[in-house]
Amino acid sequence: ESNIGHYVKKIQEAVDFDILEIDLKKSAKGKAFNHEIQARLRAKGKVLSADVSDYNVFKAVSAALEKIRNGAEHLKRTSRQ
Repeated sequence: ESNIGHYVKKIQEAVDFDILEIDLKKSAKGKAFNHEIQARLRAKGKVLSADVSDYNVFKAVSAALEKIRNGAEHLKRTSRQ
C-alpha cells in the first residue's frame, strides 16, 4: 500500500469526505529542490487544509496528510458531541 493510500484509508475511517486535493510545487533552492505541498479536504461542510515545505517530497506529503488526518479525527470527535 502506498503512503498516500495509507493516509486516505485512515482519513476515510475518521470522516466521510467529499474530496481530497493535493497540490505539489517544486522550486529550486541552489542545487536542491524544495517541495511545497498544499493538501485540502472537504468534509461535513468544512475545509481542512495543510501546507508543508520540505526538501524530501515524501516527507512533505506525509506531513501534510498527517495534519489532514489529525483534523479529520478532530472533526470525528467533535461531531459526536
